[in-house]
Amino acid sequence: MSNAFARLPDPVLLPWLPTPITTLRSDGAELAPLLIREAGRIFPGRLAALDEWVPPWRAQPEPEAARPALYPDGGPAGTFLAAHPVTCDALASLLGCDGRWTTADATPQGAELVARHPDTALALEALLAAV
Repeated sequence: MSNAFARLPDPVLLPWLPTPITTLRSDGAELAPLLIREAGRIFPGRLAALDEWVPPWRAQPEPEAARPALYPDGGPAGTFLAAHPVTCDALASLLGCDGRWTTADATPQGAELVARHPDTALALEALLAAV
């Protein structure tokens, strides 16, 4: 609905507006206090701030800081992935990691995958150990 308010011109939006209002009045009266409270949290408190306000769903998220790898060298998960290079390549492809697995002598690209997704690698290791 916020996209409609942002994009539609007034001649299109204004004739449509009474329908959601009357629907909310007749079928959603118990939701009105909740919606008003939510609007109070989202919208700015002063009219002057409304011109510069950016809705939270339009704001650009700040990039997350990279977490340090639990095992920079790959650890036990890296050893597991090295033993199964075809599976590692398929999983890396699903997760969007480019490149192919290299020999055990070189720095394995699977270690990059483990560094990016350490929790997933540890969960996969635990799951396969249980089988």
